[in-house]
Amino acid sequence: MARLNYLRMAMLLVMLLPTTLLSAGNTVTVSVSELEQVKVATSVFNLKGIADIVEALNANSRYRVGIFYGNDNMRAWADKMEQWLVALGIETKTITKQVGVVAEGLLVLELNE
Repeated sequence: MARLNYLRMAMLLVMLLPTTLLSAGNTVTVSVSELEQVKVATSVFNLKGIADIVEALNANSRYRVGIFYGNDNMRAWADKMEQWLVALGIETKTITKQVGVVAEGLLVLELNE
């Protein structure tokens, strides 16, 4: 019951935040310094573009999100981002993680169809 209330609160936050719906191919870049500020899943919405990604994933069931990271040191942050997205109601089957050509200290989230 508590998880359901938590998910309802998260969805309400998404609906209340002024956002521009992203489309497939859009990316959001998040730095480690920004990630370090996140203490609970709902505060991930404070990161620029994350609310847009969650909104787009909820609006279009064909969308998937890829989390790209530059090296093994960023793998833990990619895992944490996945956990936050799942806590916000995003299904794990819509999330992929992959090492990519990404600058040190950054995660890149990309919407795909």
